[in-house]
Order: sequence, then C-alpha cells, then structure tokens
Amino acid sequence: MLKPAMRILRLGLIPLGLAACTIQLPEGVGQPKPELPAPMDFYIATGDNADRVRVTSDAMYQPGGSTVSLCLELVNITWWKGLGVGQTEPTLEVQDNNKVRCTDVAPAQVDLNFWKAKLLGVHTWIGSAALNLEGYGGHTVSLRWTAD
Repeated sequence: MLKPAMRILRLGLIPLGLAACTIQLPEGVGQPKPELPAPMDFYIATGDNADRVRVTSDAMYQPGGSTVSLCLELVNITWWKGLGVGQTEPTLEVQDNNKVRCTDVAPAQVDLNFWKAKLLGVHTWIGSAALNLEGYGGHTVSLRWTAD
C-alpha cells in the first residue's frame, strides 16, 4: 500500500530492454509551485495629510492559508489609533504599549476606516480606503502607522 503523501511515477523502459520500475516522489515534487503575489510595500492615505501609514506584506507565507492576518501597528507613536476593517467602527485599536493588533480576514478587497485621537483625545473618524488582499491568503499584511 502506498502512503497518501506520495505520487507514483512509472518509467516505461521496456523498449530499451529494461524492466519498468516505479519511483515514489514526495507530494509536490514535479508539481508547479503556486504563484505568490508581489510583496506589498506602499503608503496608504488615511484622510489626514499628516499621517504616514505604510502597508507591507511579509515573506512568511503559509501554504494553503485561507485567511490574511491583517495587523495595525504603531511605530514611534503612543496616541490612540483605530482601524475599522469591513465596518465603520474600529475593529483594531492600538495605543501606548499595545502597539500591535491583528485580525484574520478573507483574501479579498476590504474596506478600511481610519480613526485617531484628536483634540482632547476624542476618537475621530478621519477617512477610508480600500485594500485589495486577493491572492494573499496565508500572508500577514501590516499597516504600520509611523507619523501623525
């Protein structure tokens, strides 16, 4: 009985006067590798010209991943920031020592709503954008808020 993770390759060498033989190949050998999407590395507009939010995808691909890990991260900032993923209200919130928050989303286009603490710390919606995550299943996509 063959292991399920193995494929069979039969070499027909009878015309050469040799007997046919069977070779077991590990799963995936001889199969085309899935085409990976181009790494993300760009800035996204939040609706406030003072903001700098860099979007990157990591190289830590998990084959067969059916979701994208979408993360909001503060870099050298302590004031509250929020990100509504697929909804208006913040899904992810970061502030002070809570610098990174993540959620799993489908690898599709997602609507993002940006929030930040404004005058007197009032949480204020500042704008929205769309981010296309098609093809990024199994990846982590980070939104790094670096300036406000």
